[in-house]
Amino acid sequence: LGPESAAAARLHGQGEMVRLESWLDMVTSRFFRRSLVCRADRELDRKLNPARIAGHWINTALTANADEVDLTPGVDASFTAPNGLVISTAEPLLKAALRVLDEERPRGVVLEDLAERAAAYLHRPATPDDVDRLGANALELFAQGYAEVCREAPRFTLTPGRRPRTTALIRRQAGSDRDGVFNLRHQSIAVDALDRALLAQLDGTRDRKALIALVAEALERGDFEVQYNDAPVTPAALVDVVDSKLRRLAQVAFLTA
Repeated sequence: LGPESAAAARLHGQGEMVRLESWLDMVTSRFFRRSLVCRADRELDRKLNPARIAGHWINTALTANADEVDLTPGVDASFTAPNGLVISTAEPLLKAALRVLDEERPRGVVLEDLAERAAAYLHRPATPDDVDRLGANALELFAQGYAEVCREAPRFTLTPGRRPRTTALIRRQAGSDRDGVFNLRHQSIAVDALDRALLAQLDGTRDRKALIALVAEALERGDFEVQYNDAPVTPAALVDVVDSKLRRLAQVAFLTA
């Protein structure tokens, strides 16, 4: 919220966590109070450090502003957040890590693996210090709302399997005429008629050939239309269209296999 808000928070909170959080509720229009109730004899340590997120998955929505991130020391590389904010850094390890996270978005990478892959881009092995430094970076981005830290592996895959599958809930949502379907990241994703037709059939029992046949039958019945290169899709092009759609559904976290 900026330095002025930080100063006001210290003034209103006066060192008391409950008063500070109550003030932040009003300032940020936070409507749902999240509290952790602990026994009185438990000693709480509120300090965050990289050791706390060892083995955790790190994910960020930051996207690189160049096809190739320049990892040269001292040279800035910029990344853009969904809200349009541009973040720049000249630190080679952090640049390499953000490049890896951009490649693995939205699934993310385990912190230790992130350090290994970032160091590999710098043509050297990772060190414990690399893990600590990237852990600190991840916590800073998390505190600013630009990264996620998760204890468990994501439930979705970024690559469609031989028999693509999604959840029963997503298949049920796809069976309606709604414009959006909630994915496995709890986000409402815009879908069209072909997306819905595919999602409704992804129970893991059909391969691509079967899915293409179902789509072809739906097109013949006139259930919906599919445009390809600004013209009605042909049977030959339908294979490419369905493959493209499956890849897109995986990239937006709809598929479990």
